[in-house]
Amino acid sequence: MDLTRLSIDNDGRLYWDGKPVEVRRRLMMSRQQVIGASIIAFFIVVAAIASAIQATATMSNWACRTGLTQCDAPGASAKTAPRYSGLAATAATRRASDHRRRWLPCR
Repeated sequence: MDLTRLSIDNDGRLYWDGKPVEVRRRLMMSRQQVIGASIIAFFIVVAAIASAIQATATMSNWACRTGLTQCDAPGASAKTAPRYSGLAATAATRRASDHRRRWLPCR
C-alpha cells in the first residue's frame, strides 16, 4: 500500500495525490425503520418524564423526612385517627404516626 500519496493539510482535510478526499455517506432508512425508531424515541421520552416525576416524589419524601420542609398528612385529623388504649396501643400509635410522617406528601 502506497501511503506516500496520502496527505493532510493544516485544517485537517485529507488529500490523495493532491486532490481532496470526500467521504459522504447518507443514512437511509426504510419506512418501517423510521416508524420503529419513532416508537422507540416516544417511549424514551415517556420514560424520561416518568423518571423526573419519580425523582420529584422521592425528593419531596426525603425533604419531609429530613425536616427541610413541613409535612402534613392531608385528611388526617384527630377525628379520623384510630384511638388505642394501654401501653401496647401507644407503641402502635407511635408506629402509625411514624409511618404517616415518613410516607405522606408535604404541602
